[in-house]
Amino acid sequence: MKYPEFTVDCPEGVYEEVFEVTPSQADANGKMKISDLARKAEKITEDHLGVFHMSRGELRSENKIWVISWNSIEILRRPKIGETVILRIWACKPKVGMYPRKYMFYTKDGEPLAVTAALFTLMDSVTRTMAAPSEKMKLVPITVLPNEQPLPKLIMAFPEQDAHQTERTVSPEEIDKNGHLNNTYYLDWAEEIAHTVYGKDGSPHSVWIQYNKELLEGETAVLGHTMTEDTLYVHGGAGETESFSLIMKFA
Repeated sequence: MKYPEFTVDCPEGVYEEVFEVTPSQADANGKMKISDLARKAEKITEDHLGVFHMSRGELRSENKIWVISWNSIEILRRPKIGETVILRIWACKPKVGMYPRKYMFYTKDGEPLAVTAALFTLMDSVTRTMAAPSEKMKLVPITVLPNEQPLPKLIMAFPEQDAHQTERTVSPEEIDKNGHLNNTYYLDWAEEIAHTVYGKDGSPHSVWIQYNKELLEGETAVLGHTMTEDTLYVHGGAGETESFSLIMKFA
């Protein structure tokens, strides 16, 4: 995996935020959970889009919403409670109706911690079909950093059969502002399966996930899953259409 080199000055076209890891974001070992790294990436995405007047609220008048379709996360080291983290985001060249974003987590001294890349789709909030690009997108600078990470692969191989099935009902606290299950909770669900079903004590060091169809409050999803050595495969949904598929690798 490639990691953009840290620079004291934020590169042109890159947006930066700084945060401190709180106890609520950490696991029993005092290290930041992978799902909370994803939540920080989600927040900075909204803030970055807001700079160009394309936040969730500002696009509502156009009946448009941003939907994440693919995501990948690679972790070198999870930050600890009280540690200061620099998070950077930049927009990449659109491809086939999708809008890539890349992210990098560093310590305040420039040590690389984690890297993530995502592919977003702009959707019509009424028809739930792909929306025409907003004119505001022309304002967003396209940035290429030396040695930056690749985008998520669109297709990944999964085992032919599931070793187990688990059911999970979407709770009210898992719902986001778009009215469906927040994407970061799939990471919590997968980690819980790894620990409770397969007795995995380690923490994940990489994740690939594809989002296909939203899950709504009160829906019960059937999750098929298999663990092979240090890799967990999970997929599932509440109906015939698969809602998501995920590959989580452990150290």
